[in-house]
Amino acid sequence: MKNYLKSTILVGRIVLMAGFLITTQMQTSALAKADKTFENVPYASVSPSQVMDIYLPEGDGPFPVVLLIHGGAFRMGDKRMETRNAEALVAKGYAAASINYRLSGEAIFPAQIQDCKAAVRFLRANAATYHLNPDKFGSWGASAGAITQFQLAIDG
Repeated sequence: MKNYLKSTILVGRIVLMAGFLITTQMQTSALAKADKTFENVPYASVSPSQVMDIYLPEGDGPFPVVLLIHGGAFRMGDKRMETRNAEALVAKGYAAASINYRLSGEAIFPAQIQDCKAAVRFLRANAATYHLNPDKFGSWGASAGAITQFQLAIDG
């Protein structure tokens, strides 16, 4: 059992380090401040947690958009954890929407995926307002955010 735990911890550290290196490389590439940022935009009305920051690149759009979903074991975290990734996307001409979702202390599963779906519906419904291309959406998540974005991708 001890060897299994040691192996599991080692694999976990390797995965975390690989994720850190990939994220760091993305973050240290040419970063640009968003041309426009809309902060704390509510995308649903069930909870005050359901807000997002929308980052837009320079230009008129419509822009492809990436939904950024923070990690934190579903227990903690905040949309601001994805600010650097949003800036990296903006530098490449993408819009980014970094969301807060209801954490496990507030709402149980599947609330987190429901929140992500609500955010996508909001962005598509308001695509003209924010100069987004409603047909070009992607998602990115780290840790719990990766699990949630995977569910979003397979669940629609």
